[in-house]
Amino acid sequence: MYVLDVIPIAKAVGRETLTYFTSERVSSGMLVSVPLRARKIPAIVTAVEDVRGAKSRIRSLEHELRRIESLEAARFLLPSFIAAATKTARLAATTTGSVIFDLIPKPVLEHAREISGAPTKNANVLFPFASSATVTGTMLAPPEPEIVQAPEDERMAVYRRLIREALVKEESVMVLAPTVYLARRLARTLSKGIEQYSILIHGEIKPRSSFVSLWRRALEEPHPLLIVGTGSALSLPRRDCAVYILEEEGSRSYKHLARPFLDIRSATEEVCRAARARFVLGSALLRAETLYRAESGEAHALVPPTLRPLTAARMVLVDMAKKKNAPPQGRASASRRAMLSEEAEALIHRSTEAEERVLIFTARRGLAPTIVCGDCERVVLCRRCSAAVVLHSAPRRNVFLPRNFNSEAEEGGPGKPEYSPWRKAPTSKVSERNFAGGAGNRGFPENREPSEARPLFRCHRCSLERDAHETCVNCGGWKLVALGVGTEIVANAVRARVPEVPITRVDGDSTPSAPKAEKAVRTFLDSRAGILISTEMTLPYLTDDIEHIVVASLDSLLALPDFRMNERVFHLLLTLRSRALKTFLIQTRSPGHRLFSQALSGHTSDFIREELAERKRFGYPPFTTLVKISRAGAREALIKDMEHIKTMLAAYTPVIYPAPTNTPRGNTQMHALLKIPRALWPDEALLGLLSTLSPTFAIDVNPESIL
Repeated sequence: MYVLDVIPIAKAVGRETLTYFTSERVSSGMLVSVPLRARKIPAIVTAVEDVRGAKSRIRSLEHELRRIESLEAARFLLPSFIAAATKTARLAATTTGSVIFDLIPKPVLEHAREISGAPTKNANVLFPFASSATVTGTMLAPPEPEIVQAPEDERMAVYRRLIREALVKEESVMVLAPTVYLARRLARTLSKGIEQYSILIHGEIKPRSSFVSLWRRALEEPHPLLIVGTGSALSLPRRDCAVYILEEEGSRSYKHLARPFLDIRSATEEVCRAARARFVLGSALLRAETLYRAESGEAHALVPPTLRPLTAARMVLVDMAKKKNAPPQGRASASRRAMLSEEAEALIHRSTEAEERVLIFTARRGLAPTIVCGDCERVVLCRRCSAAVVLHSAPRRNVFLPRNFNSEAEEGGPGKPEYSPWRKAPTSKVSERNFAGGAGNRGFPENREPSEARPLFRCHRCSLERDAHETCVNCGGWKLVALGVGTEIVANAVRARVPEVPITRVDGDSTPSAPKAEKAVRTFLDSRAGILISTEMTLPYLTDDIEHIVVASLDSLLALPDFRMNERVFHLLLTLRSRALKTFLIQTRSPGHRLFSQALSGHTSDFIREELAERKRFGYPPFTTLVKISRAGAREALIKDMEHIKTMLAAYTPVIYPAPTNTPRGNTQMHALLKIPRALWPDEALLGLLSTLSPTFAIDVNPESIL
């Protein structure tokens, strides 16, 4: 009989290792199936001890010792990967098992026996456990990360050179992308001439049997490979993989939004450290954290960084606050709907006559992103999650509240009727002119008469909809005013001015899925003329340059109190600027903001210098490590729990604050934010305290947003 310590490969286990017993001979690194509560989960054996020498440990266990269910596979993960997962778990304040669960594709776990029996070269799968110093390559210490900040064509040239050099040395290369679409593009670009030795791996490969076959092919191929994929490819146990390239390093898609809030960038770097492999990060604009590391000597440039990307396009900055027909700051009237400046309208007319394409970018979708009461200036909120609702146009129909809707805090109140499940949303005295979008038919859906449409309020957080004809819940007033600019209202305004031009709209409403968005953008790019109105959803699919690009509205993003927002907006503007062939025009009410002048001139070094100075002043990454502890539930219980957090973590000076919105289910949410000096993370004492928290607390290290 043997006593085993195993790493449970599952989320929310809360323990680094669990203990079981078996009568079969097992060894470290094997995959086994173990019982956990009422289910079976996979686990990796980390230690084996004869039961005769473990009697005292067995007696000290707080739970009954259970037998493992079955042996699933021999060692099918590289020891360097397991070591990297353990280090990544400490950095993310979670368990090794949850990290492995997040990184290993589910079909691989389900078909572990079939995969582990695959024939291999150089023991890619059935390898003996060894120290990380024996992994591919002759380097005894992990090399420093290498950065490539350059336009896309220059980055691809660097990647091709790295791939050729590695293949000559009989080493494999892995290129990771933040999205499946970009992974496919990279595979097409980088695999030319070596298609037979290139493999694309991502989570959308269907059916599962095809994914398993592809995984086995990647293991069985004796020739070095180019492996392109998303984060799911990171666990592929190719011992000869000596170069890892992380493309579009600044993409927010690398950071997972669900537990354990894993950052693929950090996980990839730890894999490279454990495997002594090269780690290359590339983007047109690298994150401020990465550039700071380069300045500090923790990384070095593989090629001289591009600090001022060149363009032949004409740069135009329009101050919308000075326009006579522009909406006034803070409040608006029914005649406010001048979505486009005179310069933008003239550009559209010229491009129409010349049969050229125009991209009009707006930050938000819908007719208007914010609705306020014109009397008391109260913002109209979602009745479930308290997020600001967005005005949309829709066919005339009844709007119903969900059966589970119940909010005592919202019922009653001045001017607001009570709601009951499945009761039709009420109407009020609100005039259509407040939502109509100005002259003509601009406030209604395309190809519809005003009498055939009714505006509705939609929450983009929890998707709850209701009829927009209501009164203010605060003062009972009927004068609800639409503020801001969305894709719908811009599309209607453009159609009223140039009805003969084909207009394509790409946002979460008109193209709700990635394939639809890709198809719509591709159709626009393949056309000789036309107008594309879109949000950020379009950016990944802009593979070709466009004659004219207009930024119609971006100020709403700068109003968000998030320390990463400046970087996000600057990256967005640089991306649009790089795609403009003739004209790049920005409309804004804040022309003096440094972002716009730096983006138009392309001075990335100035932006990074000022951004780092600002972050250092307020104690944000890369100068600190942020730990956000979140909890959702009833307000009274939340206050009590956060007081406990404040007391328990008093040495770290937590800042307790409520989330600006409720959860999509309507629960109140609060956060506690810790700022740990970068050199002190991971803090072992803090990790010990965090491990004692209930699973109802969510812990996110270096979150994408602190809101």
